[in-house]
Order: sequence, then C-alpha cells, then structure tokens
Amino acid sequence: MRKWLVILVVAAQLGALAFMAGSREWIRRYGRTIYLRTAPVDPRDAFRGDYVRLDYEIGRVRTNLCRDVLPTAVQGRVRRGTEVYASLRLREDGTVDVQSLTAGRPDTGLFLYGRTDAYYGGRQVPVRYGVEAYFVQQGQGSELERARPRDGVQIPLEMEVAVSPSGTAVLKGHRWGPLGMGITLQTDTNRLTRGVVITLQNASTQALTIVDLPAGRSFRLEADELRAWGSDDWRWVEAGTPRAAPDANALRVLKPGESCTVTLDFTRPEWYVVKAGDKPKPLAQTGWSGWFRLVYAPPTAAECAALQPAAPIWHGELLSRAFGGGRVD
Repeated sequence: MRKWLVILVVAAQLGALAFMAGSREWIRRYGRTIYLRTAPVDPRDAFRGDYVRLDYEIGRVRTNLCRDVLPTAVQGRVRRGTEVYASLRLREDGTVDVQSLTAGRPDTGLFLYGRTDAYYGGRQVPVRYGVEAYFVQQGQGSELERARPRDGVQIPLEMEVAVSPSGTAVLKGHRWGPLGMGITLQTDTNRLTRGVVITLQNASTQALTIVDLPAGRSFRLEADELRAWGSDDWRWVEAGTPRAAPDANALRVLKPGESCTVTLDFTRPEWYVVKAGDKPKPLAQTGWSGWFRLVYAPPTAAECAALQPAAPIWHGELLSRAFGGGRVD
C-alpha cells in the first residue's frame, strides 16, 4: 500500500509539473504579445545559471491608480503577496503602461495578473508579474548588461511577453528599443539644475524620424516618485497644456547610429514647477529634494497623419534617467 501511495504522489507531482509546463507553452504560442520596458540588473547567479533580473516600468504603480480595496496603499497597508490585476494601455510602439490596479479581475481589456511585493509606504506600490527573471545562455547575462548604455545614451530593453486571457504572463524574448535618450545637466554655481541637453539616438538599423516641436514641447517634465518621497508633490506648470500641431519643420531624420540634441532652459517660465499652495519656480529653486524625469512624447500617429516624413516617425514614450540637485541618478 505504501509503495502505491508513493507512486501516486510522485505521479500527481509529475502531472502537475507537466500541466504547468503545457499551460505556459500554450500561452507562449497563442497568448497576446506585448512588450514590457525594463532595465536589466544583477546578471548571473551561481546556483541558477546566467539570468537577468528585470525591473519593469510597470513594476511600480502609483497609488492614485489603485482601485477598490487597494486605495489603502496610501496609508501603506497593502500586504505583501496581495493578488492584483494591472489594466494596461497599449502605446503606439507596442509597449504598455498601467491604467489602474485592482484586486478584482477586470471584465474586459488587456491586463496582467500579479502580486504586490514588499511595501513600505510612499506613493508607488511594487508589483511582480512572475516574469522578473530572464534566463539566457551561459555567459550572455553580463553581455546583455553591457549592451544597454551606449556613449551615455540609455537604450531601453523591451521584453517580449505573451499574455493569456486570465492575465498570466510568459516571457518569449527581448528586443532593444529603436530610440535611446541621454541627458547632460547644466548647473549653476551651487550645482543646481538650470537646464539640460537631451541626446536622442537612433539605435535601430533603419532610419527613423523624431518630432522636435518648438520650445522643447515634444518633451514633458514629470516629478520622479521613486527617487525622492517628497518630489512627487511638484508639478510642471505646463502639464496638460495643449501644444501646437506638428509641421514639416519639426521633423528630424536620424540615420542608424545618428544622434541629435535638444536643449531645455529650465529658467524659462514655461519649464517652472509648482507645489499646491505655492508659487511656480525654476527647478534650481527646488533644492536637493526635487527629483524629476523628462519624457519624450512626440505627437501621435493621428496627429502626424498629414505629414510625409522621409523615414517612419517613432511614436511612443521614452523616459530619461532621474535628475535632481544637479545630479543624474
């Protein structure tokens, strides 16, 4: 009897493993494909072979996007391991961002299933989706790490993910984003930020077009909620302000490997930031506590429909590294 019991237990375990493997393979083949933008860190583990631990943009969700039982995140009461569903918006470049985070499964739309990670308060809830480790061939983990920064320009790594109707994600592969961004700060005598020189680089093998609107309006300024707890109280004064329609003069074609620069003067009123109950001020006057990011967000494909560029226009959103107090994170 004991012998047959052991055989039954082993068979059940093998069956469960086979079911899990089969389910993942089904998702890999037939699931909806999306791309999650990330930065790789900490490759190679002596016990697990070469892998890259992935830190996704959507892995930290603002508490103001939490719904139903999750608004308690504002008071820091979301327990680790809480099951959640992230409803996603598909960007024009195939990557996604989070529209809302709920404890209940959405009835419609594109979403990912995940669990909350260790949470210590603040305004971002960490979420893991089960695709945070990417295994690669022996010796390629560090190569993947080294490939990302190119001459000070950050090239985004985008993970190809298959998603099932229930929100389960399975990794399929990766690609490098076609456009990279680097920033160089311009500082005053106190080493506080007065402006920035932005470098956009074509990291693809084909020519592409970027849209450089007058006065730097292809970019927006956002407070960085992760780097400093208090910095997300700051708001760019021009947030939500309509911008001029693009024309042919705003188009800049970049050949493969070619770069262009855009300079923003943060001492100009249109780049001031403001807190509730306070007056607008330049970034340099936010001192050492204000941390920000720039987002390259060109006009959409619909807004550019009347233009005839010499090469395809890149559409999507691209974040810079965080900066504040005259430093780049």
